[in-house]
Amino acid sequence: MEFFDVFTTEHHVWAGSNGGLVYIGITDHAQSELKDIIFVDIPPVGDEIAAGVSFCTIESIKSISDVVAPVSGRIMLINEELDVNPGIINHNPMGTWIVAVEVS
Repeated sequence: MEFFDVFTTEHHVWAGSNGGLVYIGITDHAQSELKDIIFVDIPPVGDEIAAGVSFCTIESIKSISDVVAPVSGRIMLINEELDVNPGIINHNPMGTWIVAVEVS
C-alpha cells in the first residue's frame, strides 16, 4: 500500500494518508531500538484515540513500548496480520501499519 503525506513524530511514530484514512505505524528507529517484536496490543475497531496519548503497546524480547498517537480520531481498521506475525514490523517498519484512523 502506498501512503501519502507521510510524517513522523518525536515519538518515532509515522502517519500517512490513503483513501481518506490516516495509517499509523512505527519508524525504523523505533523498531531497531525494540529489536525482535513478539506482540502488538492493538485496541479494537471503533475505539477513539487522542493525539499525544498512548493507544497501544509493542512488546519485544527486550522491552515493552507505548505507541503515542500522532492524530486524534476513531480506529476504522486494524492490521490483523500483526496478530500472527508481529515481526513484520522489524522487516518493513515504514510499510507496516498498525491502525487506520478516521481523523476527528
